[in-house]
Amino acid sequence: MLKTITTFIIYASIYFEVNAQSSQIIRGKVMDSFNEKPIEGASILIVGTQKGTKTADNGTFTFGKMPVGRYQLQVSSVGYETQLITEFLLESGKELV
Repeated sequence: MLKTITTFIIYASIYFEVNAQSSQIIRGKVMDSFNEKPIEGASILIVGTQKGTKTADNGTFTFGKMPVGRYQLQVSSVGYETQLITEFLLESGKELV
């Protein structure tokens, strides 16, 4: 039986580029839902794009300079069920918790 992953989108920080287009940083942490320990090396993909990353040893991940918009994340790791983080809105000037 596969374990369940818990993912937290911690926050998004705002950046303003020279051309006045706003972009955000998506940060989060992936943890085992049973023992709440961080999961190292979990794959995080932004659905509908070719952007992906892996979690650090403390379970954290970052996507930098993301345009404002709606996103879904897919989280997977060996021994765990793949999780889909439902669509969320990344807005300019607002913190996402």
